[in-house]
Amino acid sequence: MRRLLSWCFCVCMLGLVTAVIAEPLAEPIVEAERERVGLVLSGGAARGLAHIGVLKALEEQGVAIDAIAATSMGAVVGG
Repeated sequence: MRRLLSWCFCVCMLGLVTAVIAEPLAEPIVEAERERVGLVLSGGAARGLAHIGVLKALEEQGVAIDAIAATSMGAVVGG
């Protein structure tokens, strides 16, 4: 039993040492310069028309939209 524990300890230590001295396999991930923005538009005729004003306000503020998800009238306005 003692021999098995010694063997397991040696294998674990070898794994730890290898992990510490190993070079990274990939380049570190560089964060984007700006955050991505997603816009969700709901359905309904009255709400769909209200989305037009929101889109204009976002455009005036210089907010770049990366992705749009919408249903019904929101899809027509955002599409």
